[in-house]
Amino acid sequence: ELLTDIMLELKAAQQCIVFSTHVMEQVEKLCDNICLINNGQSVLRGNLNEIKKSFGRNTVQLEYAGEADFLNGLDFVQEYNDYGNYVELKLRDASKAQELAKLAVQKVEVRRFEIMEPSLHEIFIETVQNQA
Repeated sequence: ELLTDIMLELKAAQQCIVFSTHVMEQVEKLCDNICLINNGQSVLRGNLNEIKKSFGRNTVQLEYAGEADFLNGLDFVQEYNDYGNYVELKLRDASKAQELAKLAVQKVEVRRFEIMEPSLHEIFIETVQNQA
C-alpha cells in the first residue's frame, strides 16, 4: 500500500514512473501508458484507456436470482462463466447487450446488469493468443 500511495503521489505531481509488474490490476490502477511484453517482445503499447476502448465493451456481468439456463444456446453469447447467482458473459457482438438485458428480465430476477470494458488481463491473453 505504501508503494501504491507513493506512486499515486508522484503521478499526481506528473512525474514519469517506469513500473514493471505481472499484476494487471496494479497496472489498471496506476498506469496511463503501457507496454505489454510477451517472451521479451513488445506485443501491445500505448495509452491504457485507448487500448481498452479499442478492444470494445462486449463483456457483461449479470447478477440474478433464478436459473440462468436461458443462456445456453444463445448464438450471440461467445462464452460465459456461471458462478451461481452471478455470470460473466462475453458477447460476439457488443450491440446485443440490450437484447440480453431484455431476455434476462423475462427469465430471472435481475439484481445487476453491467456492460464492462475487458480487463487488461483479458486483453493481454487475447493479444498473446492472436500472435501465436
